[in-house]
Amino acid sequence: MGRKKRISSADLDLSQGRPTGPGLCRAEERTKVTTRQIAPLNWLTARNLAELGELTARWLEGTIATGPAYGGTLDEETRTIAPELAAVNRHGLVTLTSQPGRHIGSGCGQRAFVEGFADDASTQMIRQALLGTEIVLIVNPPAWSVTRGGILPQRPVDIAVKLHRGAALVSVGRYHTRTDIRYLYGTCGGCNRRAVASLGRAHQVTAIDPVWGRESYLWDALAVAGRDPSRR
Repeated sequence: MGRKKRISSADLDLSQGRPTGPGLCRAEERTKVTTRQIAPLNWLTARNLAELGELTARWLEGTIATGPAYGGTLDEETRTIAPELAAVNRHGLVTLTSQPGRHIGSGCGQRAFVEGFADDASTQMIRQALLGTEIVLIVNPPAWSVTRGGILPQRPVDIAVKLHRGAALVSVGRYHTRTDIRYLYGTCGGCNRRAVASLGRAHQVTAIDPVWGRESYLWDALAVAGRDPSRR
C-alpha cells in the first residue's frame, strides 16, 4: 500500500474541515478577476479621434474649462454656434477652427465655416451628407501620408471667409503639416503622442458656406451627417 500524505494542522481549515495551504491559495489567486483602474478622460489621457471629439464637445458645452489646441474659454462668437459644433464633434469631425456667418455691412462680413480632422468613415459620411448642397468641401490627405507615404496634398486652397473693410482678413482650406499638428495639440494642447498620431492619420476636412452671412445652412447640412441613414 502507498504511503498516505499527512495533512498538517496548518493545511486544515479547522472551522470547515477542508484542506488549505499554499496549493489552494495559488488556485484561488488564479481565479481572481483583476480590474484595471480607468483614468478619467482628459486631454492628457485621450488616445483617439473619438475621445478628442468628445472632449472638444464638452469644452464647447462648458463642462470642462480647458479647450483643445488654442485652449482657454470660448469667445462670444463661438458661443453662438457651440451646440452645433458639439454635435459635429460627436459625429466624427474633431473641429479645430470655425466661425458663424455674418452679413456684410460697411465692408465687413463672414462666411460660416468649420475645419477639423476625420477618419475615413466619417469623411465619407460628411461627403455623402453634403452631396447636392451648396457647401464647399475641401478634403486634404492625412499629414502622416504626406510625410511618410509620399502623397502630395492638393494645390493650396485659399478661400476668404472673413472681410474687414473690404479686404480678406481670414482665409481657410490650407493644409496642416505634421509639425503644425504636433505644435497645436501636443505642445499647446497637452495631448499625448497617441492622440497626436490619430490626428496625423486623419483627413483634414474644411466645409464652407459660400454665401456671405448665411447663419444656419452649414450647420443644418452637417447635422444630416450625424443622422441614421434610414432617417435622412
